[in-house]
Amino acid sequence: MADIQAAPSGKGRRNLQPRVDLTPMVDLGFLLITFFMLSTTLAEKKSIVIQMPIDGNGSPSAIPDTATLTLLPAADHVIYYYEGFFRNSLKKTTITGLRGLMLRKQKELSSLSDKFSPEAHKLHVIIKPHAGSRYQDLVSTLDEMLICGVGYYVIMDPVEAENQTLESYPN
Repeated sequence: MADIQAAPSGKGRRNLQPRVDLTPMVDLGFLLITFFMLSTTLAEKKSIVIQMPIDGNGSPSAIPDTATLTLLPAADHVIYYYEGFFRNSLKKTTITGLRGLMLRKQKELSSLSDKFSPEAHKLHVIIKPHAGSRYQDLVSTLDEMLICGVGYYVIMDPVEAENQTLESYPN
């Protein structure tokens, strides 16, 4: 605010010096700086880097079956899964139950005896999205991999036996 300091005087007219208070302008400057810092932070792209294998004739890596969890995202935000090798029997969960499932499996693997290899103590997840699944389910599944600290995961196409089993399961 502009304020004028007037000293009481008895004679004549004195030259008054107006003074401008710049406090609101300083506040506005700090607000603008804060706004631009926040907007540049929010504008940074946050993404997951997925390294897909190169198509080739190489043999797939051997993964211990005790440490393997295969996820099959299907229609209606349902995720079917099995542990180890495929046996035509699937269990059912949702995105919200996926974290508990992976944490339980990681706890089981950490309690394995030392005679197993170090790779057997780490969770390996195979994600095989079904044709009826939504892209949102795949992204949510990948987010859960990061949240749970799963270091080994891969995205693959489901095999025909898995597709047939998924088709026979009611939603």
